Amino acid sequence: MNSQKNTKEKRKRYPNAPKIPMSNYFRFRSEIIEKGEKHPKWDELSEKHKGNKNLIVKELWDEEKKEKSKEYKELNRLETAKYKKDLAAYENTGPKKKKKRKRDPDAPKKPKNSYLKFCDEVRDQIKNNPDYDGTKKKYGETMAHICGGLWSELTEREKNEYKEEWNEEYKVYKEKLSA
Repeated sequence: MNSQKNTKEKRKRYPNAPKIPMSNYFRFRSEIIEKGEKHPKWDELSEKHKGNKNLIVKELWDEEKKEKSKEYKELNRLETAKYKKDLAAYENTGPKKKKKRKRDPDAPKKPKNSYLKFCDEVRDQIKNNPDYDGTKKKYGETMAHICGGLWSELTEREKNEYKEEWNEEYKVYKEKLSA
């Protein structure tokens, strides 16, 4: 139940957005609920369904939908046209979406960070290990788990070697980028 509350709270609401037209059934339902007990068959169906409004409306809809569908289709067509017009106007009033900047294919690529460099070097060793079968291990470890574990076991001195290598590559990258 808590998860349902959280999803409803997170959902964005736009109070000024145009409302979607009602379906034929919901249009009928709202009319019947407004009339309530004034409908000729309401009392009979109320006894049959023990006052359950949803079941009463469903049965009334099943009986009357052929008669009402032409009327509702025309109303729905008119409201849909109005909705589309209002929606287009509403979308034009909102903030403009930023277009994604196209990446220059000739631009130099940013160098991999020190951890990824280490993973590239270690990955072949892990694959060649006879205990590694390419799927989850009996220990529940994947390639990423193993690489992360090996990285955390490195001393700061060993990590600094990778970091220095990255710094040199990054300087070259910046020079190419500025040229």
